[in-house]
Amino acid sequence: MSRRDFWNQACECKVTLGFAHVMIPFDVILFSWYVHFIYSLFAQRMKRESEMTKHLKRFTRSICSKRVKISGVLSIISVLASLLFVRSGMSSPTSSFVVEPKYTIAKEGDIIDVRVNVYGADYDEYTDVYGWQVVMEWDPAVLDVNSVAWGTFMDGPRVGHWGDLLYDAFAGQFELYVADSSMYDVGYNIVIQDDVSSETNVVYSIAGSKLIMSIPLANTYTVAANAGCYPDPNTGVALDLDNTVGRVIVGISTQGSAPGAQGDGTLCTLRFYVESCSSTALDITNDYTFIINSLEEAIGDAPGELNKENGYKAWAEDISANGLIDVYDLYWVGKDFAKYPLQTMHATTTSGAWTNGGNAYTPNNLYAQENTHNDAQTYKSFGFLTSGWTGVSKVEIGLERRTAGGGDDQVTIEISNNAGISWSLTTQTVVVTQTSDTFNWYDFTTAYSWTPVGVASIAVRITYQRVGTTGTYIYVDWIPVRVTPTPISTNSYSDITKDGVVDTNDLTQLADKYGLQYES
Repeated sequence: MSRRDFWNQACECKVTLGFAHVMIPFDVILFSWYVHFIYSLFAQRMKRESEMTKHLKRFTRSICSKRVKISGVLSIISVLASLLFVRSGMSSPTSSFVVEPKYTIAKEGDIIDVRVNVYGADYDEYTDVYGWQVVMEWDPAVLDVNSVAWGTFMDGPRVGHWGDLLYDAFAGQFELYVADSSMYDVGYNIVIQDDVSSETNVVYSIAGSKLIMSIPLANTYTVAANAGCYPDPNTGVALDLDNTVGRVIVGISTQGSAPGAQGDGTLCTLRFYVESCSSTALDITNDYTFIINSLEEAIGDAPGELNKENGYKAWAEDISANGLIDVYDLYWVGKDFAKYPLQTMHATTTSGAWTNGGNAYTPNNLYAQENTHNDAQTYKSFGFLTSGWTGVSKVEIGLERRTAGGGDDQVTIEISNNAGISWSLTTQTVVVTQTSDTFNWYDFTTAYSWTPVGVASIAVRITYQRVGTTGTYIYVDWIPVRVTPTPISTNSYSDITKDGVVDTNDLTQLADKYGLQYES
């Protein structure tokens, strides 16, 4: 049985046991499958042990030292576990499985991609990747896996000293002499290359250090030009996904005698659908995430053998993606919110019948005043900065006023979006009875379908309206205009509430979560 067939058969067995309501714990099933898989690989490699003596000297065998992780499960597990290879000593790990990006910020309904990458796989350090398995777990209330895409790390030729040509190989010949033919199988695709040329071929037969090709060489390859012949083996994949518990088991195994892959690369990419804005770890730091090296040894099924770094789907409020809700997040949301802030402006030009009309530019207790029926005053040139605006959410006019005493006369407020050429039919009439300064905002959003151009041309007109036969002076201290632009419409993570805009709702939610985090 090929390793690929066994890998797939083992996973099929695990799926049947693990997810068909058979009452066997998941860790027992997975460990049983894992031991069975390793034992099968061990049995296959034993047939070639004589060819690998120089490699096996690096290791010692022990029937007792391999730690069985689940005591008292099945006696057969202990027996099979005793057949595993074990290193006589392991320094700090040189290889890593890393979930990247480390922090992924996402909102409910988003799709996110998370990679599992390998770093530092090295044949000479016994961490080449003949096969690998990753078991990732997460909170199923937060994420669902949509799909799994296999990375390219296990693809391509396995380059190493085993493929170094012992002699020059000439165009037209079928034979190649390599440093270690035990790394090849009949039927393997191979890549032949040197500093000048390259081509692909298929191994027809193997005799000692000689590989016989299926077709003659198209090019000449010389030892002086660093000629080599490298296996490009097939691989088999295994996938088991259970979104109900938040777990995926993924793996790839090499088929045949080739050494493991080396270097850095992507093992797989998981695409998640975000179910909620909560956070969850993407946890791979279990004993079932491991490498199988070319000597059939599991690297990572015991502590200290393989670096494993989790990823995290962060809180929606963790804008800076550092695992905390802190002042940096407040900064980013505030920054996006402030890109198009609410503006309150005052006029810089005025004309009309009111006395001292310019006194109403600012709230300085100096007043524009009037007591003659129908006298009007117009204010223009408010100076709104509308560059970059995409729309207008609200337009308001403020009025700070008072009367001399005992009055009930009125001020009518009008607005124009073309500098006073014409005026909206939407007006506000304010009855002035207060003898101390009183300020209110009046909403003119519905006066027009407002645009940034219209805001830039706002004009305001106030008109004195006498009630009764005797007019009482009305004093106006301030006539500002306040405009709220459409908040920044964005897919930015600053839009915490996912309503399409960065607004006060986002600031409120962030501040609330920030405060909860630091409550004692």
